[in-house]
Amino acid sequence: MQPTYLPWLGYFDLIDCCDIFVFLDIVQLARRSWQTRNRIMNPNKDSYLMLSASISKTATRDELLIKDAELLFENKWHYKHIKSIQNSYTKARYIDELCDFLSDYYNNPPSKLVDLNTFIITAIAKKIGISTKFLFASEVDGVRGSKDELLLSICKSIDADIYISPIGSAKYIELEGQSGVFKNQLVKLEYQNYHHPVYQQLSDRFISHLSIIDLIANHGFENTLEIVRSGRCQPYSSYDISDIQSLLKI
Repeated sequence: MQPTYLPWLGYFDLIDCCDIFVFLDIVQLARRSWQTRNRIMNPNKDSYLMLSASISKTATRDELLIKDAELLFENKWHYKHIKSIQNSYTKARYIDELCDFLSDYYNNPPSKLVDLNTFIITAIAKKIGISTKFLFASEVDGVRGSKDELLLSICKSIDADIYISPIGSAKYIELEGQSGVFKNQLVKLEYQNYHHPVYQQLSDRFISHLSIIDLIANHGFENTLEIVRSGRCQPYSSYDISDIQSLLKI
């Protein structure tokens, strides 16, 4: 998966399902993508607030890979983000614990987007009790191709026998036929099946698909993994995916 900025619960469930999680840092950084932004609770109403990191224009957007993206700090977005988090969750039980954890990343941020994202992701994973091993696609030998070919080559390079894919990737994996290039390979293809759990928030109505920091602020690091895992369902197979193509709009 691409290293996301302050990912949602399903991202961490995917990490928790794996023996090895590979950060896909060798693909293009998409404009207005989840690699540079995510959502937290809006403190003034039952809605969300978008936090967006600023990227320096060191290359054209079509040529900029995630691993090469430099953060731009002229507008001091990193200080604004930690302030927004404090304001949004000032009444949350575990806000002090969360801000203490995040302060190092916002007060002394790395220069590259990939480092900021992966430092936070791996630190949260460890703190909530996930023991998955992390790798970077840019450090894996023998990686080639694009889209599903790229994913298959990564799996083969690290001797994986099962690939657990986000369900959204079925839009291109299944496009040319069931299982795409994974068909008749030694790597079994599965799709994550995650139903967002409902937990106690500060809002009057539950808002799903916020950053995991919403869950941490309200329930603490110690209780987060149990809630994340409560949304996990039996993975879809490629056969299952063929039955819900209309849902995925393939």
